[in-house]
Amino acid sequence: MTTTAKKTHSVPKTVRKATNTNTAKTARAATKKPPTVPKKDDRKKYLADLDKKMKEYKEKISKITDKAEYAEEEAKARLKEDIKELKDKYKGAETAYETLKASTEDTYEEIKGKVVDVFDELKKGFTKFTKLF
Repeated sequence: MTTTAKKTHSVPKTVRKATNTNTAKTARAATKKPPTVPKKDDRKKYLADLDKKMKEYKEKISKITDKAEYAEEEAKARLKEDIKELKDKYKGAETAYETLKASTEDTYEEIKGKVVDVFDELKKGFTKFTKLF
């Protein structure tokens, strides 16, 4: 009579199954390539958000310019310089926005990074006026 030896595992069956599942998930994740091209819907949404910000910033600049007209003469000269600087930043943001709109799928992400920096600088430009008005 022959006896067949039954294999025994030192690791419980549920742990083995979980480990095999995690390993399979990890292997699948490693073979997937990250998307290099933004989804068109995401790109459209981002551009629409930037367009909205541009309109808001333009309106804010207009309000600041109007309020600066009522400032005292000494402050008015300084405010005019600050407003000119802010308008220059706005023009830079506008140019960056137009460049991003015209970008190809290949250049979109690279340009988007630069646009984010330009818009951050524009946003910082408004902090000076937040304290004044």
